[in-house]
Amino acid sequence: ERERSSPHVLLKYLNNIVENPSEPKYRQIRTSNRRFWNGVWITAGRGVLHALGFEEKGAYVEMGPATGALSTERLKQVSSAIHGLKGVLARMDGIDEKQQPEGADGYGRAGYG
Repeated sequence: ERERSSPHVLLKYLNNIVENPSEPKYRQIRTSNRRFWNGVWITAGRGVLHALGFEEKGAYVEMGPATGALSTERLKQVSSAIHGLKGVLARMDGIDEKQQPEGADGYGRAGYG
């Protein structure tokens, strides 16, 4: 169960960062938060956060400056991680990202034309 929910939880945290790049509160996460602990911290998500530049600081894991916006380069890295996680989730759900819907011909037409 944890393996299936972990990418969803991590994705939520990363989406919050990208959607609010100038809000440090989204880049400072209390590790004792139950949802974070179970869904990210004791899973492979912890390694993803470290790879993205999060650092352990006492009771928190933090990324970027304490005030101000996240750098454009760091936002690109987080966005790339989000894209990768969405691909993982699609594969976990048995969806081939390149698979066309039934009736589609690959040109945006689903049985028309």
